[in-house]
Amino acid sequence: MTPTNIEAILRTCKTVAVIGLSRSPNKTSRQVAEYLQDQGYVILVINPTVDQILGKKTYKSLLDLPMRLKNLLKSSISSGPQ
Repeated sequence: MTPTNIEAILRTCKTVAVIGLSRSPNKTSRQVAEYLQDQGYVILVINPTVDQILGKKTYKSLLDLPMRLKNLLKSSISSGPQ
């Protein structure tokens, strides 16, 4: 996936599920989610260890989301070498 593809997805999709969103404000996942939320995106939080982050209810897994996903982007940081 190219940066252009990612940009196109973010322009058309306004709901983003963040898997493993951290409660810690110093973590990248939290900073990205806060930025997207500030830009008007709806954030769906996937974190099985807490009930709420960023004022949002958390879901235990993708299967628990109240909607189906259209696109899935995985962080290259967690996915290892490409």
